[in-house]
Amino acid sequence: MELWKSRLLVVALLVSGAVGCTSTNTEKLSEDRERAVSQSPQRTDKTADAFEANSAADTTADGAAPAAATAEGLAWDVPGAFKPVVPSSAMRIAQYELLATEQGVRSAELSLFFFGAGIGGKPSANVDRWIEQFRQPDGSDPRQKAVVDSFTVASGLRVMTVQLSGIYEPQSMDDKPTFDLPGYALYGAVIEGKGGPWFFKAVGPEAVVAHHREALRRLFCEVRLAP
Repeated sequence: MELWKSRLLVVALLVSGAVGCTSTNTEKLSEDRERAVSQSPQRTDKTADAFEANSAADTTADGAAPAAATAEGLAWDVPGAFKPVVPSSAMRIAQYELLATEQGVRSAELSLFFFGAGIGGKPSANVDRWIEQFRQPDGSDPRQKAVVDSFTVASGLRVMTVQLSGIYEPQSMDDKPTFDLPGYALYGAVIEGKGGPWFFKAVGPEAVVAHHREALRRLFCEVRLAP
């Protein structure tokens, strides 16, 4: 019964996160968020229009304000609950550990990929490739269960996101599955703009990704060009 309730919670979180950045409750930005905005490059008060979160969600899960980061022409805010780690490959320009909230559960991972300006393919092609890395336990088509959204954030950058859960089949360098990870979830974003594209990909246990879903959405909504 508890497993059933956990699965239902994950589905509800995926559905609630299907929409992009909206403009409600912008007057409730916390002092920490306002300070982060004023210290971040190319930010204005209008950036607040990208959020629908209330004041309780203005800081990250551990209560720390986000920290600005830049790489390869892109700027973003790193939630305090995201632990920076050394990228595991040269294709990753940033990598973070998304900690689990329970002992014995693996952390999730957020990676930022950049292959060069104009290199990496269309957003839809990358989203399709990520979807194909997930198999559904009931054998159904994962494309029918993936939640895909496209929107333009306050900075003018275009974003395509995808959310999906199932049996994750990580790909090796030769595009062959290495092993299966059941009960995993994906929350990815392809960012388009001058100097891009950039690719954020968060993968990990369903409950962990669901726990960090709002922080990930806010990160995607705040991306901007580096000065």
